[in-house]
Amino acid sequence: MTHVNDGLFAQTAMGEVSERWTSSADGRKLHAWVVKPPAFDPGKKYPEVPSKLLTFPDEGHWVLKPGNSRLWHAVVMDWLHIWLNGAEADPKALETAYSVTK
Repeated sequence: MTHVNDGLFAQTAMGEVSERWTSSADGRKLHAWVVKPPAFDPGKKYPEVPSKLLTFPDEGHWVLKPGNSRLWHAVVMDWLHIWLNGAEADPKALETAYSVTK
């Protein structure tokens, strides 16, 4: 480990990080990390941000095919647009990106 970012971390408020284990529906153990926002107040209600799972059965861990890459980018940008700006999804952009993968 280095101390290259010590100055940056000294100026940055960091949230509490904790480890969590739970069981899946089929009984397997699932490992997760919970990262709370800086100055977390357990009495305050925080907005929920739903996740989105996008899979490409014809690819491994990396998204390398151009059509799949365009779809991944469109879905991620749409998700960010919705949750950072409080906007509606852009179905036309997603439809266009999806049509390229076929």
